[in-house]
Amino acid sequence: LAAAAPDLPVVTTPNARPVLAALPTPFRDVTYLEPGQSTNCNGGGVRILATPGPVLGPPWQRPENGYIMFLLQEEEEDAKGLVYYEPHCVYDRSFLEKEALRADVVITPVVKQLLPANFTLVAGQEDAVELASLLRARYVVPMSNGDVDAKGLLTAVVATEGTVEAFKDMLADTLPEAQLLHPTPGVPLHIHLPHLT
Repeated sequence: LAAAAPDLPVVTTPNARPVLAALPTPFRDVTYLEPGQSTNCNGGGVRILATPGPVLGPPWQRPENGYIMFLLQEEEEDAKGLVYYEPHCVYDRSFLEKEALRADVVITPVVKQLLPANFTLVAGQEDAVELASLLRARYVVPMSNGDVDAKGLLTAVVATEGTVEAFKDMLADTLPEAQLLHPTPGVPLHIHLPHLT
């Protein structure tokens, strides 16, 4: 991607610095955000806010980021939270509440992945419902983190908990106005947001 589009704006965590520095063709426009920091993109029409995510390891490093994209509209005082994304369904509830953050679309895992002794690799199920409720999501797009062909020693001990259908039922009980979307790789999802029309 960097070789094909080196001027593509990249917004990422400082944890990605060594990965990006090792690219044969580097990106020219990279913004590194710590949780709580934001940057404007698209000529100032979109703001991206980094939110606290999980601590990954080993080796253990600073927390990863979740991201909320906001549409900035001149005629309105408040930015409109469009999309929230974090690929582990690990979030800081107090940060989201304190900042009173909202997002129309939440992209997150909904099925848990666990190691023995209930060590959570990827959260989901109740945590994903709580996240959607906190952000007052209109739509939830489930990530399929566990649907990969993996090999190696650890694959025998990674367990999944829950299903997309179980999540859908929990979501309907807690946030009945939210819709669960079923993405197909490579096929765009068309979403109607009344406040943008």
